Amino acid sequence: MYVKRVNPCEQNIHLNLGCIHEAMGKTNDAIKYYKKELILNPECPEALFNVGKALFKKRQFKRAIHYFEKCLQLKHSFDDVVVDLAFCYNKTRQIEKEIGLYKKCLQTNPSDSWCLQNLGAALCDVANYRRALYYLKRAKRLEPRQPIIDRNLKKVASALEKEKRKG
Repeated sequence: MYVKRVNPCEQNIHLNLGCIHEAMGKTNDAIKYYKKELILNPECPEALFNVGKALFKKRQFKRAIHYFEKCLQLKHSFDDVVVDLAFCYNKTRQIEKEIGLYKKCLQTNPSDSWCLQNLGAALCDVANYRRALYYLKRAKRLEPRQPIIDRNLKKVASALEKEKRKG
């Protein structure tokens, strides 16, 4: 590449080349450059985030998780990473990790209705309906007109009614 010949000592050269390739729609080449940056600087938060995001766009959720988790460890782009990481956990059926992520988010922002609603839904997935009800009711108070919260509340009510009839 011309850039490498002109200035081989350029900081973050591979990161920048990755961004250029990604902007040109060459995602696979972009990932290669981001990974080269990570070889030189394994803690480069931007490269970690960009690899994770590129893999996410390619629907390679299992592979994206490692990069997003590393971003969270480095406290990089927390708000941007959380949504995609939660989606990756859900798609790869890592529900316990998904639940843990929502709980971590609620520690910093207890009134995050998105997080409350998704935590409630994830708890439904593991049949913890009473806890799900608690979080969904909190979400409902914050977002009274959200149809997805209403659907999940109905799902929980139905499941709790079935449990009541059984035992």
